[in-house]
Amino acid sequence: MDFIAIDFETANRYPNSACSLGIVYVKNHQIIEEKYFLIQPPSMKFDRKNMDVHGITPEAVKDAPKFDEVWKTIGQDFDGTMIIAHNAYFDMSVLSACLKEYGISVPNLNYCCSIPISNRAIKGQRVRQSLKERTNYFGIALEEHHHALADARACAELVLKSIEASGQSSFANYLDAHPSLPIKRLSKLKPMYAFSKEKAPAAKPFNKTVKISDIQPTIDIDERLPLFGKNFVLTGDLDSMDRTDAMQAIVNFGGILKSGVSKKTDYLIIGRQDKTVVGDKGISSKERKARELQENGSPIELLDETRFLRLLAEASSITSIK
Repeated sequence: MDFIAIDFETANRYPNSACSLGIVYVKNHQIIEEKYFLIQPPSMKFDRKNMDVHGITPEAVKDAPKFDEVWKTIGQDFDGTMIIAHNAYFDMSVLSACLKEYGISVPNLNYCCSIPISNRAIKGQRVRQSLKERTNYFGIALEEHHHALADARACAELVLKSIEASGQSSFANYLDAHPSLPIKRLSKLKPMYAFSKEKAPAAKPFNKTVKISDIQPTIDIDERLPLFGKNFVLTGDLDSMDRTDAMQAIVNFGGILKSGVSKKTDYLIIGRQDKTVVGDKGISSKERKARELQENGSPIELLDETRFLRLLAEASSITSIK
């Protein structure tokens, strides 16, 4: 097997609440098999915003197998296999949480995200990280977006198109040609405590979304954390969590939220932009200012969503959200 592409949908904001799973098997540069499962989550609490995204209701899964039953039929496929997902941190957090929920041993697998995989094929062109934008760039039909099997298939096709665009003959050759790809072990994952996968509303000015003063730590802050005392500014919306959750995570890990970019800014988190607000180039005024400051010697770091999630994961490895 070259790799397996997967996609989970969840009933609510907690990663153990998987309610569907799509799996696409790729061998010799071809999709050879597909599987789709509805899953009954351990709690039948479905958030309305999740249902609005994927359309799965409690009624649809009331007779579906639970994850441990599903795993009995697919677990052997995952052992020793490369797993790929779009925004893999989300799907791997779901897989990890579901395994833990049912006391299942973590399989021996590596995983990688299709975002950095496709980044290598895009070669510096500014294409947004969402599955919809990436598949559109490569001319891949994305039907029934947020249906787990449709998204898993689109993810697999995105990887295959990336390989072709780079002139490589196989997935193995593509990995050899790009040794910097972040391939990780599931056993080393520090999953998020909670998140939201649904797409956020169109970007709004930061101060109108939520007041910074409303975000206060909900845990005792550990001063050892790498985020402690660092100034953070957000621009745009994230695909893996809503803005309030991102702000709360930053504050809980000791970061300081700021509404505007300045010389004192340590990190600018760059999310998905609404072009009707920021213009056709998709670059916000905050990002433009941050880049100008960088050119003038400011050490401000610009983080896309993947790097931001990695930063949170690093902080979570020191202390976890309770």
